[in-house]
Amino acid sequence: MATEVNEIVFTVTHAGRNAALNAEAVGLILKLDKMGFGDGHGVSDKTVTSLASKKQETDMSASGVQPTTNTLLLGVNYTPTQDLYLSEIGIYTVDGVLFAIARKTDGHFFILSKDIPFIASFGLRLADINEGTVAVSVMQDAPIAQQMIFDHESHPDPHPQYSKGIGDLKNYFIELFNEFTENIGDTFNEFKNEVANNLEVINKEIERIWEHLNEITYPRTIVCGVAMGEKFTIDVSGKVDDLRDNKYLIQVTPENTHEAWEIKREAQSFTVTIWNRSGSNRIGYSGSANWAVIQATGETVAGGNGDYYAGRYFIQVLPNETKDFILVSGGGAGGVSAWQDYPIWNGGNGGVTSLYLDSVKLVEIDGGHGGPCGHWSNGSSMIDGTEGTRGGIYVSELVTQDSKVLGIIGGNKLADHKGGISVSVVGQYGAGGNGADGVGDDGRAFGTGGTSGGYAKIKYKNTTEAIQTLTLVVGAGGESPESNGNPGFVGTNGFARVSN
Repeated sequence: MATEVNEIVFTVTHAGRNAALNAEAVGLILKLDKMGFGDGHGVSDKTVTSLASKKQETDMSASGVQPTTNTLLLGVNYTPTQDLYLSEIGIYTVDGVLFAIARKTDGHFFILSKDIPFIASFGLRLADINEGTVAVSVMQDAPIAQQMIFDHESHPDPHPQYSKGIGDLKNYFIELFNEFTENIGDTFNEFKNEVANNLEVINKEIERIWEHLNEITYPRTIVCGVAMGEKFTIDVSGKVDDLRDNKYLIQVTPENTHEAWEIKREAQSFTVTIWNRSGSNRIGYSGSANWAVIQATGETVAGGNGDYYAGRYFIQVLPNETKDFILVSGGGAGGVSAWQDYPIWNGGNGGVTSLYLDSVKLVEIDGGHGGPCGHWSNGSSMIDGTEGTRGGIYVSELVTQDSKVLGIIGGNKLADHKGGISVSVVGQYGAGGNGADGVGDDGRAFGTGGTSGGYAKIKYKNTTEAIQTLTLVVGAGGESPESNGNPGFVGTNGFARVSN
């Protein structure tokens, strides 16, 4: 095994050249048959007659002569019987004459390792020696592949197929083009008919390919950067559809010492607040922070199975096909806490999640209702957030209902005004937003938590012989209005899963 590689240059010895000339003079051919390896050192010139310290020897396994450079090609393939720091190589005739040598004055060419096969090729310029005077005797059981390579390299015209003229190549392409244009009409019609007859199979294959692309494409970074200071807002307008969708991950990494951070998402932006600590006091952060928005899952192909987030989609259902739907509506936002008792700043309702066949309503799940707001007016007119409400769920007789659950009303207590928990069987979709903390004494005049979105699981079967297209709308989370006090928190987006 070679651990160090150096240039190996062979020199034909006086003894080797004389042996070749003598053979030529009497009409004979000088035969080379062995290569010796040693660990000795010294000059590598024409006067050398032997290796300084020969340790191993092997028969030649392949040979040839490159005619344009008069270079003798030699190959060996053998397994060393001992480790050897190789510093000299000799090429021998069948009579034991050292024909050529390559040797280092110090160091070594490379290392031969015991019991590890050594396969190598060497080149030797014959200079003024007639190539027809020298032949190489190779072992009978030598690897045929190595000899085939040498035969190829030593052939004067190894690639005759490349000698065709430009005219032949031009005629070939003309014939190919004519054959193509003659058959393209029939081929296209056959292809069109085959597509029509195998539409279901093709749709499923497209769906499979799309799912695979999602697997290898996501997660992917949408936008990233570096910000400074204790609080910063990042605008992602035009880069995401709705940042509150759980398919988007927000990562923040403060570079300096810090205690904690908080992230608040909006539809098209997010705000990060970072704190540090000085003794027993929490203080603002003053260092750099790396941030990134990452899309963890891909968009779902229209017409296929998969997960769907806030938005509108079109789902194809093939003849006699049954599809299962998990549907969750958006959660309501929490109510605000305001300084006066007007106007009313209740949290926004979550978006409706629905399923339609043309204009026929199949399923409709009301979004979670926003939490009522609280008011404080110097204690003379104090109102805590009152109990919230929830919407209903409509399921048509055209679908089969497996289960349904109404949303959970958010808390309206001083100690608990959190949003209603998610009722989704997948993830935490449709959760209600927390109500605002109160602006008054002891935290009074708090907002009520938003109601979570409802959930339904249904089946729909296409009983016709035609492809049907369903319209799926997945509701977004409710927004919190601006107020002159503390705002409530937004609701979580709804969700849908389509499968067979």
